[in-house]
Amino acid sequence: MANVHVVSVTKGSPHLHEAYDETYYVLGGTGRICIADESYPLRPGSVAVIPAGLVHSREATPGETLRFVIFGTPPLPLDDPRAAPKSK
Repeated sequence: MANVHVVSVTKGSPHLHEAYDETYYVLGGTGRICIADESYPLRPGSVAVIPAGLVHSREATPGETLRFVIFGTPPLPLDDPRAAPKSK
């Protein structure tokens, strides 16, 4: 079981999730994801696994939009405060 969201971003602020892991599957666009001070390229078909508690952010290549599916595990209701991103 997982929470599943389809998201489109050009730039996301650094944040973390204390209560669940995230897995991103890139559907479209190119860019980069930073996880715990390491940067990785993103393109369609890329998968990024982000364990709970690690600061991460993502940014699309200029002029593009990243579109991806996020799988959050374990599933939590969106109104659960433990599911809210914490800014860093």
